[in-house]
Amino acid sequence: MTVPEQPIYVAPFAALAGHRCWRAKRGHSSFLTFDFGDRTDGGRFGEWHLWVQFGEWTIRQGDQPVCDWESSDAEVEEAAKRIEGCALLGVEVSEPSGATRFNFENGLSIAVAPSGWTFDAEGAWWTLFTPDRMILEVTPGPTWSYAPAD
Repeated sequence: MTVPEQPIYVAPFAALAGHRCWRAKRGHSSFLTFDFGDRTDGGRFGEWHLWVQFGEWTIRQGDQPVCDWESSDAEVEEAAKRIEGCALLGVEVSEPSGATRFNFENGLSIAVAPSGWTFDAEGAWWTLFTPDRMILEVTPGPTWSYAPAD
């Protein structure tokens, strides 16, 4: 009997589960960043750093949308503050689309779906930087990569 190979995202997501987000914020444009684990680089980042870039994302509490990638800065900052202090419970990936849902305590989640914009057709929907200097990301296709950081 042949055991099917696990997708490359299974091990990093399993290792991240249970860590609390200590910083969640909106970055440039519609980008979001989330930091987990010990502080690194003089406290600028977490040892786990999730960067939502070119995916269309929605933050939900239960079944209710709180904000999305087109929301105002104030709405996004308020939603991000809800996530701070919450542990990541797990990550769900929809195959074959690559849509990803990051599930947190208190019924909070961030769903990231492929973007319909043509200008970011090559960009990563999200990128996860790990403590062992690896980078996990998903780009259009979807194409998954898990490789050493440069």
